[in-house]
Amino acid sequence: MSLRTPYPASTSAGSPVPSTPYASSAVTPGSGIVVNGVKRLRTAVDEKFVSQAGSLSAQFTLLLGEDKVDKDALRRERTRLLNVLEERKSEVDYVTRRLRRERDLGRGVGQVTEDNVQLLAKSFGYDTYLDPTPDKRTLSFGGATMIIDIDFIPPHHTITRAELTMVTPNPLFPAPNPAGDKILLEALQERELGSFARNLGMLAKLDKVCTEGGCDAFEIVSKLHEGLKEKAGGESREGTVGKVGANENGLLGLGITYWSEKFGGRNWVLSIGVTAKSKPGPEVQEDAMETDTAAAAETNGLPTGIVYEARLLPPIRLSLPQLRTLEESGHEISTTSCPTSSSPSSRRRRLTLPGGEEGVWHEYNIKREENEWRLLDAVEFADVEGLERVVGVLREGAKMDNLLTTPTVDSVDEKASGEEAVMVEVMVSTDPLTYTISTSFATIEILASVPVSVQRILVGGADQSDEIKVRVKKVLEATEDLGILVEWVRPNIGTGGGVGMGVRETEGDGEREGKRRKITG
Repeated sequence: MSLRTPYPASTSAGSPVPSTPYASSAVTPGSGIVVNGVKRLRTAVDEKFVSQAGSLSAQFTLLLGEDKVDKDALRRERTRLLNVLEERKSEVDYVTRRLRRERDLGRGVGQVTEDNVQLLAKSFGYDTYLDPTPDKRTLSFGGATMIIDIDFIPPHHTITRAELTMVTPNPLFPAPNPAGDKILLEALQERELGSFARNLGMLAKLDKVCTEGGCDAFEIVSKLHEGLKEKAGGESREGTVGKVGANENGLLGLGITYWSEKFGGRNWVLSIGVTAKSKPGPEVQEDAMETDTAAAAETNGLPTGIVYEARLLPPIRLSLPQLRTLEESGHEISTTSCPTSSSPSSRRRRLTLPGGEEGVWHEYNIKREENEWRLLDAVEFADVEGLERVVGVLREGAKMDNLLTTPTVDSVDEKASGEEAVMVEVMVSTDPLTYTISTSFATIEILASVPVSVQRILVGGADQSDEIKVRVKKVLEATEDLGILVEWVRPNIGTGGGVGMGVRETEGDGEREGKRRKITG
């Protein structure tokens, strides 16, 4: 059986996907195809397209064979058939693009095996070479600018070496590159190919720009890294772009940690690459465009005239107004749909309060209209100012994601008999981006900006003073934990703790709560 793939091998990495991967009618219906280096059954979209294409061809041939036919009717029928065919082709093109994006993000690429690694490399357009010897099997592949060698040791094909060799090394991709080699090796020692696929996707995109875009993309990213390091210095997540890193945290090349948990290990990271040189505007003369990277214009030492791509790890949920802000600022984005549902997302946890007090049972209902949100997985930018605008929007999404999903509790003890739970309902609105926390003792409305802004605090129907709002904001910023905030509000402000509407004096407020934060599940 002949297997076909939307990502055919070629001499150039990342070669364009054909308009239809099933151009031949000889493909057996129901056969498998290889996508992202993994064999899968053909989907309903695949079958529908092949069937429709054959039917259209037969109908049109029949029409052409008629001696007496209304020419106008023939033209109308021909237009209709071509429109239907184009619609089917568009469906397959869309599926192909999404599969490529999923592959580049390391999703659905299968387990780490010699065959899967070879298929993955071919899916990026690389020719592969296998050199078997009695003590090892070395798989090699690469493009015009780099080569990767991987050693598989029999009998279990254990991977002991993964080495990246650059044709033209630079400070970000040096030769040798022990940090980069370690990242590749550790990725290949995982059970799934996801981490390796993400890094290979970044390398393949840069290699493609080198071979087709007339510029050294690896050198451009290296210059951007040096410029951002100098500009950002020791910036943390609160800086203009975040913490700039190179060949660390499991990512090859330039990575930017733009947000991170204060009391946990989660990070929100951008993996930076290059998609192309920017196209000249209509007023720019052709002879003004340089084709060599060394001649690219620079501003404050940073390359310009380049289209950069930031891949989000992990992808984050943004509201439609947030995405419009990015698009209206000139940023191309790549998104996927969120599950369409308006029902609450429920979770529960047992919260151990600071000071070792007995755990409190919390149940959360988080409600938002999912059709007003999308998952952002990549965004393009043209300069450092554009990156700063992008990071500003992403931090709003990451901060809300952190607040509404932390901590992640896989399992908790059942409530004791007669134990009451603190019910917390969170209603998220998109324009402006706010979330309203409702409990039996208080309602708090927060504007999800960076930094956050407490808009209203209602206790017994009465709005609280600005002083109280400032203190609530301090607790939220110090702890970044919904449960800690609720438990601080209950005795200090709310009506449910016996303290009434007065504010109990607490030393350090949010700072103390943050330092003593302890969560168990």
